[in-house]
Amino acid sequence: MEQENYRTALAAVQKICAEKGEADAADLAKAVGLSSATAEAYIRQMDEDSFADVIEIDLCCGEEYIVKGLTEHGRAFLDNI
Repeated sequence: MEQENYRTALAAVQKICAEKGEADAADLAKAVGLSSATAEAYIRQMDEDSFADVIEIDLCCGEEYIVKGLTEHGRAFLDNI
């Protein structure tokens, strides 16, 4: 995962959450021009890095991830260019 693309994804999630209150993989994919699978991978990475407040919803056919916003750690990473 390229760091610059990751920062772009984080910034997009921050903006979407500010506008809508939450973001999902489809929102991220549309905002940044990623595939749905790549957007979902970025969201899972944000959760693992403790950069975002992510809720995992288990569905019968898989999982969906909803981002409620960036954590303080995520905002600091984004601001530290």
